[in-house]
Amino acid sequence: MIISKYENASHTLDALQESLPDVLLRDINLPDINGIDLCKKILRSHPDLRIIAIDNFDETSFVKRMLKNGALGYLFKNTNIEELVEAISTVFKVTKGYSKKVA
Repeated sequence: MIISKYENASHTLDALQESLPDVLLRDINLPDINGIDLCKKILRSHPDLRIIAIDNFDETSFVKRMLKNGALGYLFKNTNIEELVEAISTVFKVTKGYSKKVA
């Protein structure tokens, strides 16, 4: 179930102070900060939050940087619904300290 939609990094950070989703899908390309830096910033305040990056970049450097900054997965925006559900389910089961990445 989608609980909220965040328009930009600022809105995301503000909303996460109110309530945390089980899994956050976060775009890399944002108008006010890049999602790679945002991922790191979010996880400093909410280290147990599970983040999946979602974008159309197929450049491996973007994927690696997002995963290095704490995202547990990376999906393309055109990912089919079955793959999206599987990724969310897999990432939801990840516990703190578990190192498997879903990409």
